[in-house]
Amino acid sequence: GEFDWIAFEKASRLFLVAQEILVDYASYPTKDIAIKSHRFRPLGLGYANLGGMLMRMAIPYDSAPAGEWTAAVTSTMHFAALQASVELAELKGPFEGFYDDRLNMFQVLHLHQAALDKLQLTPKLQIQIERVRLDSVNTLERAGRSGLRNAQVTLIAPTGTIGLFMDCDTLGIEPDFALVKIKNMVGGKSFRLVNRSVPMALQRLGYSGSQIADVEKFLLEKGALTDAPHLSEAHHLVFHTAVPPSGQPERIISWKGHLRIMAAAQPFLSGGISKTVNLPQTATVETVREVYLS
Repeated sequence: GEFDWIAFEKASRLFLVAQEILVDYASYPTKDIAIKSHRFRPLGLGYANLGGMLMRMAIPYDSAPAGEWTAAVTSTMHFAALQASVELAELKGPFEGFYDDRLNMFQVLHLHQAALDKLQLTPKLQIQIERVRLDSVNTLERAGRSGLRNAQVTLIAPTGTIGLFMDCDTLGIEPDFALVKIKNMVGGKSFRLVNRSVPMALQRLGYSGSQIADVEKFLLEKGALTDAPHLSEAHHLVFHTAVPPSGQPERIISWKGHLRIMAAAQPFLSGGISKTVNLPQTATVETVREVYLS
């Protein structure tokens, strides 16, 4: 029921090394992409199931605490990846194009560090960030001497089907699309995907085993939690989704909630974020414009 920061840092380092190894073994769609991939060795370490993690911790995706957790998780992953890339550079040398773009590279690295310095989180998360901050100072000092093995280390991919194979309730950085989803397969068959984070969230919120069983049964039958037995109205926020249940438009995550999560993660990513900002059917052209400009 708690986030294992040490294990997460170790996993981030391990998979960064695995991705680095693959640069020399992967096939590329064009010769030009292959040349640039070997010259700059860009990687894309990311995560899946952020929305599921937040739900299991009973944190509404559309909330300030969700943004704080996103910043803490993403910054921890990013600086662990940078640390591994520096160590690889010390062993194998920096990527070929490093010295041609060294100044710009370090300007970006210092922007990541500046964003880390600006974080003001809850005391529990702040302890983790202080650890990351101390490690980041050492990492950037070593990078100044040896460079980095990779021009980029992190981004957030959509994780699509692979996320389902990993038993994730949510994909990439997304919240859950709906608590019960129908996935259509090639050949005309389909199957139901039921969010498995719901019972853990209910347990975290203090519901008894029998109450949780009643709520789960209701969810399977109705496909949503509106009017579910025992469930407090205040706790519905934890289970809001990207698309609201039929006839319940108030159960949707606001577009500002989507942007809050993106804003929390982006300062700690080398690359971009694959993300859908879902809007209600009532959204206007002006709403879409505001999303882009916010």
